[in-house]
Amino acid sequence: MVLAACQNGPQSEEPSTSQKTGIAKDSIPKQKELALIIERPFPNVTVPAKRQAFKAEAGATLKFESGTRIIIPANAIQDSDGQLIHGEVEIRLREYKDPIDYFIAGINMAYDSSGTQYSLESTGMCEVRAFQNGKELFLTEGESMTIELVSTAEGKNFNLYTYDTVSQGWTYLENKPELLELNPGTDPNAGARFEIQADSSVVDVISVPKPKKPSPGNDIIEVVIPESQLLKELKVFKNAKFEVDDQDTAYKPEYAQVEWDWVQLNRSPFDGKYFLKFSRFKEERSFLVRPVFTGEDFNEAMRVYEDIQAQKEKRRQEWRRKQERAAKIAEKRSRLMRSFRIQYFGVYNCDRIWNAPSVRVEPIMINAASSGDTLVSGSFVMMQSNSIINYNGFGLVPLPKDQSFFVFSLDENHFYYLKSTSVKELKFQGAKTDMILEQYSGGLPESYAEVRQLLEI
Repeated sequence: MVLAACQNGPQSEEPSTSQKTGIAKDSIPKQKELALIIERPFPNVTVPAKRQAFKAEAGATLKFESGTRIIIPANAIQDSDGQLIHGEVEIRLREYKDPIDYFIAGINMAYDSSGTQYSLESTGMCEVRAFQNGKELFLTEGESMTIELVSTAEGKNFNLYTYDTVSQGWTYLENKPELLELNPGTDPNAGARFEIQADSSVVDVISVPKPKKPSPGNDIIEVVIPESQLLKELKVFKNAKFEVDDQDTAYKPEYAQVEWDWVQLNRSPFDGKYFLKFSRFKEERSFLVRPVFTGEDFNEAMRVYEDIQAQKEKRRQEWRRKQERAAKIAEKRSRLMRSFRIQYFGVYNCDRIWNAPSVRVEPIMINAASSGDTLVSGSFVMMQSNSIINYNGFGLVPLPKDQSFFVFSLDENHFYYLKSTSVKELKFQGAKTDMILEQYSGGLPESYAEVRQLLEI
């Protein structure tokens, strides 16, 4: 590989798959061990946590913008050695509002009862943790706190479960959650619980740099980077060159005469700039660069950029409309809450056994990007029922007869998906049915907003 260079100017550019989380093993008598390992499908993606602080010796009633409340008594927090905590404590609350969140978090919705497997249907799920100076804390033995969790469904036939993230399973708790229906006329928070997020930070999942022309006098590197190694924000452009940045002092023109074996482009902490790395044998060189375009390549790059911006604006408008519709639904849901008491921090779920009418299916999941290749396992995500059914590639899987669902599958480097479909839309040969899944062009999503935008939720 030869690096070609020229002078521009007048002639004479918060991990591994296994994510450790939760409470470490402690020495508190009878304290439930929660040394947790959750297998998240996207290693770099988590459901965002909301944080609030309070004084441990005073206790508090913490109100979150969703409407959920956490009521903590005074002197109820201790460390792993059993010492009572004083001073400021941070509560971190994750509310898993739908099955997309469950999937992102790697939470299994299967429930085993006497050897029989069921799927759970949730009406509200959350994870609560406490920290002081970065160290995880515990509820004092014999103490409990109350969670009033915003609920997504009416009805009193929901039970309370806690999630064992080591065994990846649910444990039934006898204290049934109490259904609270608030009167929006007397509750000052009822109308403001669900925030409409329609700004560009939600919609602009992938930032595509605006094409630029080279600056006079700067060195230009021309090198072909394999498409598989290109960063996703640059894949949409063709024939990019790389201009050595003014701040870079490592580049020398004679490096253009070296025959390099390997090249890699990495993001830098500087906006719109990258590190271009070359190596051969034991020699490595890295330069701070920015992509540039010349001649007709610049005009074509601008057309691509402007088209992407127009598409993003269209998505923004669609996002706003969907959020406005969701807000109307949320206004009603915000009047429903379920109250329950917990003795340990962790993941809690108001659930019932999913028993909607279903059809037993043998799914053949096909990768649309590689005709004929099948995907071994997958997840069937039911938004209406707030549930997920996982499929390991063997036997039949019950799918809802009258509800739509998503289909997700993963391998080490790619995410595959089928947007909302239903049994009625599928074609069967006996129990078998083909499901064509799209391969996400970005490999694995890198942010929570990216997943939501991809699925148009």
